[in-house]
Amino acid sequence: HTRLVFDLNSTLEHRIFTLENPDRLVIDLIDTQSRKSLTDIDLSATPIALVRSAVRNEKDLRVVFDLTRKIKPRSFIENGNGQSKQRLIIDLYDNEAQAQQTSTYIDTSFQEAKFENNNRDIVIVISPGHGGNDPGAIGVNRLQEKKVTLAISREVEQLINATPGYRAVMARDADYYIGLRERVEFAHRHSADLFLAIHADAHSNGGAQGATIYALSQRGATSEQAKLLAEKENSSDLIGGAGSVTLNDKDAVLASVLIDLSMTATVATSLEIGDTLINSLGTTIKMRRKNVEQAAFVELKSAGIPSLLIESGYVTNAAD
Repeated sequence: HTRLVFDLNSTLEHRIFTLENPDRLVIDLIDTQSRKSLTDIDLSATPIALVRSAVRNEKDLRVVFDLTRKIKPRSFIENGNGQSKQRLIIDLYDNEAQAQQTSTYIDTSFQEAKFENNNRDIVIVISPGHGGNDPGAIGVNRLQEKKVTLAISREVEQLINATPGYRAVMARDADYYIGLRERVEFAHRHSADLFLAIHADAHSNGGAQGATIYALSQRGATSEQAKLLAEKENSSDLIGGAGSVTLNDKDAVLASVLIDLSMTATVATSLEIGDTLINSLGTTIKMRRKNVEQAAFVELKSAGIPSLLIESGYVTNAAD
């Protein structure tokens, strides 16, 4: 296998995921700058054809490795001792079996592995925004967001249920209100593999148009980690989605590590799915943002279930 080593001068948050057509490995280094050129690396005898990097969100560093073949990545932080500093280690394996044999740390792509190796239906919870006494945004001709989101969600539900191997579950299937935290808990109760919150935007400028897809931000993930850790004595605090793990019997250090690993993997998988959705939706509708945005939406704060919030368009725009 090939090992990549990033020398660090401070603690690092990172996300790692792969993309296909063409094959790429993407590494997001949060609040990080590169002090060395990444183009002067000897790539011979590796599955890497080219290394590219760019600033993302004005403060993060995204490094993209163009690959000559598919790989299975594994990443972990090696803590320094004495005078040595931390290092980010990323191992690129040629196959899953090889990675499992040599890996002693938790696989950050566990969600995808779960999809591939489980014979049960993949469960997608759809959460139509607002409802009941909460109409959401008000658009042209007094159009209410809650009605738009429910209509879209019902169509998405039908499409998913018509696809073998997938099953959709509606967080609300009529005009009633359900709290944001209750929606997240609903997804856990139904062992969801993916959570989709459907919304519609509004703007004082009636010309504003297009869809935007959001994943959880780093700030939101950090605040959720703190909340789960503070409430870990509550046995309902679970991580891991369908493979739920309770925190109530774990000590603080282990609980903190488990939450951090789960949130990192969940956000990375959410971003990857979001990119796929943008590529698909962009062929049919106008996208207001070409990349997955990140924000601290409460509905996305599930440690263990990849979650996306889709602003499907503007109710204040008649064309949308």
